[in-house]
Amino acid sequence: MKNILFSKALQHLTIEQAAEATTRLGFAGVDLTTRGGGHVEPSQVREKLPQAVAVCAAAGVPVTMLTTNIQRPTDHDAEAIFGAAAEAGVAYLKLGYVLYEPGDYYAALERMKRDAEGFATLAAKHGVCACHHIHSGPYMTQSALTLAEVLGEHEPQHLGAYADPCHMWIEGADSGWQMGMEALRGRIRLVAVKDFVFDFDASRPRETFRGARFVPLRQGLVAWNRVLRALQEQGYDGPLSFHMEYDDVSKDETLTAARDDLLFLTGLINEPGA
Repeated sequence: MKNILFSKALQHLTIEQAAEATTRLGFAGVDLTTRGGGHVEPSQVREKLPQAVAVCAAAGVPVTMLTTNIQRPTDHDAEAIFGAAAEAGVAYLKLGYVLYEPGDYYAALERMKRDAEGFATLAAKHGVCACHHIHSGPYMTQSALTLAEVLGEHEPQHLGAYADPCHMWIEGADSGWQMGMEALRGRIRLVAVKDFVFDFDASRPRETFRGARFVPLRQGLVAWNRVLRALQEQGYDGPLSFHMEYDDVSKDETLTAARDDLLFLTGLINEPGA
């Protein structure tokens, strides 16, 4: 598995500075934000993405994947981003999110299935893999079972799953995450790395979800040894994108926390029987 760093938390840095930080921390690649406010703006992808890829490659951290906000295959910049990724040698793209609206689940599901056809066609045309990310909360892809239905029989090398064990544990910390991993067997092409704890506030109304707080891996609830075993049982050997999402860590301490996350997970991977 290849450890890469998500550039979202480094957007205050130039691409040169972000690449240098990624190298210094010991990561092997970059998950580059290619969306509004990211390191590469969609409207400039043809010009700016090759430059960013060259800078990262020179620093020894190739761009492994792009995080985009493409929600539908007909989006204005979708073709340009897919094409630029292929031309720059970037194999994977994370797609944007489809919101869940109460009462609209089945209609949204059918729309996503139709769009899956378009995404698979677009990815096959350019020789890349587009992936839907599992995210807790009011998103259609908060459930791996829903995502498995969206992916259907499409070739996983063109349309795959971006598993996020943290978000899967938020929605199903007992067996739900494991059921989700099984439902996506053979379709997982990307995996996110972050962790959380539940915040409990007895004063809040019981109708209100008390929420999750993102923390470094050593402090979180995700049983990463079990997650790694599940991935290894499936033969997963793709990217692990470290997200550096910490609610109570200062900006100055973020890189230190990310380095410790890398050491923690690498230690688990190298443990016998992990």
